[in-house]
Amino acid sequence: MRSVAPLALLAALVLGIAACRPAADRSRGVPSAEAEIPEGFTVVDRGALRVIGDEEPDRIATRADDLERACALLREDFFGRDPEPMPSVWLFRDTASYEAGAARVLGHPPDTRHGLYSVGDQAVLADVSVGAGAPVHYLVHAYVHATVDGCPVWYDEGLGTLFESWEEREGHIVGLHDDRLGVVQRAITAGSLPTIEALTELDAATFHGEHKAVHQATARYLCFHLQQEDRLRTYHQRWLRAQGRDPSGARTLLAVHGEDDLAQLQQRWERWVMLIAEGEETDEKR
Repeated sequence: MRSVAPLALLAALVLGIAACRPAADRSRGVPSAEAEIPEGFTVVDRGALRVIGDEEPDRIATRADDLERACALLREDFFGRDPEPMPSVWLFRDTASYEAGAARVLGHPPDTRHGLYSVGDQAVLADVSVGAGAPVHYLVHAYVHATVDGCPVWYDEGLGTLFESWEEREGHIVGLHDDRLGVVQRAITAGSLPTIEALTELDAATFHGEHKAVHQATARYLCFHLQQEDRLRTYHQRWLRAQGRDPSGARTLLAVHGEDDLAQLQQRWERWVMLIAEGEETDEKR
């Protein structure tokens, strides 16, 4: 099941299509700053998940179904439980709507272009015009924040960007190829790619600084490589157990790949990345 695929809907599942709806129920993850849902927004509840958006009501219901399934798979494969409370998910139809709506929810203009997860407001906000998977990225951050203390930024961002484009296979969430591949391949060719060791040691400010695009792409395709070798869920569980001895996750990367040296792993991974053609999902074991 691809997250952008349409799902069968019943009109009765669409809730809160009234012009304004009270939203003070913090136990359901609605931002405390919100007194009401703005006119033109639809609210859809799926269990603990609340989705609020300004597209057509049936479209918001479809997106809510997809997000509910993504959350179930993330919970099953990686995190074990939902964040408590579950953040509300605000979906904005375009960039202008996102900028205005995010400022209203947060009380100030957003400092990111297309989406964010606000811990204090218990809210995920996303401009869905840039891609249906954007809210899944920020929901991953919510799950990491709730369940993984001290997660290195490369892994948090690697998982988030991995599942921006996803489908379900045999009951698991699977990240798909995306256009960040070209960013990684160009950086490898130019000799400007950070080493795995350097990437795993970056703090948040540096990771999200001048070379953010390369850092995100590298982190994503490290996670994509783990996934394609059927090692990602193993990596996640082993690193959680080894976190005290391996806060950056680099030693666990070596262990799950059966390598002794990060430079050797880097060479192996770069060769693999350069073999991926546009739109292709490459697996070394094939």
